[in-house]
Amino acid sequence: MSFMNSFDVNLLPETMDAIERTRCHGMLTGFVCVEPNAAKAAGRTATLAPGADSYVLEQWAKSIRGELQATELSFRLYLPGDDEALSRRMEALSAWSREFLSALGEAGERLGKLGDDARDTLRELAVIGEGASIGEDDEEDEELMFAELSEHVRLSALFLYQALNPPAAPVAQ
Repeated sequence: MSFMNSFDVNLLPETMDAIERTRCHGMLTGFVCVEPNAAKAAGRTATLAPGADSYVLEQWAKSIRGELQATELSFRLYLPGDDEALSRRMEALSAWSREFLSALGEAGERLGKLGDDARDTLRELAVIGEGASIGEDDEEDEELMFAELSEHVRLSALFLYQALNPPAAPVAQ
């Protein structure tokens, strides 16, 4: 399935700053992982996007689902750009992880049935959500570590989506 992100974040309220949009994306992504109905996922996320049209959030949820289902791993985290300070981008990555995990909690007992790898992934995201720190003195090394950490979070979201939404088994004929 080929699906590129077609959602225009400029449709969100102008009053939402980059961190709020990041938090909203994290929560919406988590709800998309556990809720097959995009409108319900959007409704649950609406508290993070005051003033956002429910239709706009639903379209974002559909876009995220398409990215998570795409075979070319096109899913991307919505994070502030490189023009933002690294500390702000780290804050956003932590916020994304917290909101994602918060929404995944809606899976209830399905989370308890996940395998060891998925549970380890949840723990790693929880650590990042607590406020991961890069802790390097060299700006170039810090940027590289941030890129690696954000890629880890991105791949973790893809992995958890697949773990919570396994492909249907073929029907025997």
